[in-house]
Amino acid sequence: EIDLQRWKKDKGDAETTSVELFIFGDGSGSTRSSLSDGGRRIDSCLQTMAILYEAGKRAKFDVYAGIWENHYIRMLAQPGDTEKEIGEKFEAVKESGGVGTIYNTPLPGIIDRLSKQNTDGQGRVKRFAGMTHFLWVVDGTANDLDVQGTADMLIKLFRFGPQVSVDIAYMGGYSNCETKAIVEAVKKAVPGAQIDTLEAPKAADAPMLLVRKIKARFEKSARVIKAVPDIQKREAFSSAYKAMKR
Repeated sequence: EIDLQRWKKDKGDAETTSVELFIFGDGSGSTRSSLSDGGRRIDSCLQTMAILYEAGKRAKFDVYAGIWENHYIRMLAQPGDTEKEIGEKFEAVKESGGVGTIYNTPLPGIIDRLSKQNTDGQGRVKRFAGMTHFLWVVDGTANDLDVQGTADMLIKLFRFGPQVSVDIAYMGGYSNCETKAIVEAVKKAVPGAQIDTLEAPKAADAPMLLVRKIKARFEKSARVIKAVPDIQKREAFSSAYKAMKR
């Protein structure tokens, strides 16, 4: 009886492994140019974002969609938004003339946001334990980017953030786009970084092609993903944010 008193049943708190998906589209003016097939890259970009947003919702992911606009990301869709609100925001981007595309300066704000615990529509604390994936959808043309500055931001993200992956997708081919150099720099600094490029030679084929490739990415990640406690995940993002702001 004395020995039995020395033992007690372990108790553990389980957290559901889930996915956060951030889709950021290219807001540059070049995405508004007409292609040989009559379409535009911005239309394919928005269609890709809309398909992934709806698919992610059905899979019970937390999905966020936004457009890079200079030093800012204009959010178009996020958990809790109504279909009417999302439709109006997508249409406004579709009809606009486009702006510059700068990748490094808006990133710290997104990571700072990830470091903070969120609540759902009913005010309940949302607990997260899983992977965070970023998909950048760009037009593949050269932009006035700070290659090393953007690479440094992503290097800090991979060094501190657990279960993070990034894919940069090109629509309508590739023409001297700096983001390939960014990916190479990140992989050189952090060999295990889950970052890669996806290419859709024709912008019109981009939506379904990219959806299939992202689906394959998630299926591959699901085999190796490990649940990370919510507090650990948020603290890691907080560390990444502080490193980015130094």
